[in-house]
Amino acid sequence: MVPRPLLISWLLVPSVWSQPWTSGGLPIASRDQLTLKPESSRSSDLERGSLSGREIFQHMVDALDVMQSHFYELWIGTWPSAIDWTGAVINTAVSSTIKTIAQASSETKDDQYSKIINKYFSHNAAYYFGEDAFSIRNEAYDDILWTTLEWLEIIKTIEYRNRTEPSWHGIQFIPAFSHRARLFWDLAAQGWDTNLCGGGMLWNPRLLPYKNTITNQLFISASITMYLSSPGDTIDFPFFASDSQTYGSMPGRPHDPKYLKAAIEGYSWLKKSNMTNSRGLYVDGYHIKGYNQKNGSIGTGKCDDRNEMVYTYNQGVILSGQRGLWEATGNTSYLEDGYSLICNVMASTGWSWSGKSNSPIYKSTNWAGLGQHGILEELCDRSGSCSQDSQTFKGIFFQHLTQF
Repeated sequence: MVPRPLLISWLLVPSVWSQPWTSGGLPIASRDQLTLKPESSRSSDLERGSLSGREIFQHMVDALDVMQSHFYELWIGTWPSAIDWTGAVINTAVSSTIKTIAQASSETKDDQYSKIINKYFSHNAAYYFGEDAFSIRNEAYDDILWTTLEWLEIIKTIEYRNRTEPSWHGIQFIPAFSHRARLFWDLAAQGWDTNLCGGGMLWNPRLLPYKNTITNQLFISASITMYLSSPGDTIDFPFFASDSQTYGSMPGRPHDPKYLKAAIEGYSWLKKSNMTNSRGLYVDGYHIKGYNQKNGSIGTGKCDDRNEMVYTYNQGVILSGQRGLWEATGNTSYLEDGYSLICNVMASTGWSWSGKSNSPIYKSTNWAGLGQHGILEELCDRSGSCSQDSQTFKGIFFQHLTQF
């Protein structure tokens, strides 16, 4: 059986393509030329290390089929071996893959790609009911935010497909999906805290305060995506609006400025938080020295006890937030920050930059912070001890890299 990390990598990488596929800068196939290829020849392509855009596309479709045939159970609408947050990430990956396939599909509803799209979108929709939404509402804020991003991504896929096939059946799910995204954003926004560290998102409301990279990056990305992509939500059940004094107007409107405000404030705090190390990589997060839950002491009240561990996904989620903030504001500094981070990630696998063209060259064969030999890794990959969490991290990095 194909390992989950490999599957997620194949599912996510092609989502960068918004233009016709190319190989060496030249068009390699029209939509009608993207035909299926025998399994044996595709395996030899991988061994040669020489793949055209068409072949990569086929591998992506194969990975989707394996993921959904071997890991997903339609009768319960979920991946039984997935935990709550990785299930949300996998559903996001499936939706991104459907959108990429839709870009290859003709505008008729009878071509081979349309059949694939409809088949796997039914899995997306079934997961709305298979997802344990009640449980996630009581979990950490990052778990809640993965779910927000999940349903926003699926809404974008539905809207894209509806443009090529008007009145596509998936459009009927948008009210439910946008409701869950809005509801979960409202719940997560309660984690924004100004009593400690001058701002920032708490990781978990039931544990000692920890202001970590991933929760803050997720809040930025989810907030700006709500601003740009949410079609609005008129459903007020089971919860009403979030704190209107903090976030402004009632929820439900598309392009509600409260989401933009939250994203800008979140990014400003993260940038000033000293959350990056000497390599320019995001570390895991901050505890507060002297905080004592039993006697009510907040200690220093500052983010001054830093966890230096680095993970690949902590370098990725912010990229979609930076792209969205640039789209919303026109401020190119968000893009400049993103490019710098990408360069830092490449350098952390052994690449460096030299020459007038500032082109990357591969130098180091030693561990460079996030990998070696030019390959992105978690530290646990070296020992083969990664949990399901860490197995998912690199797929998340590439999901948000391609969005950037």
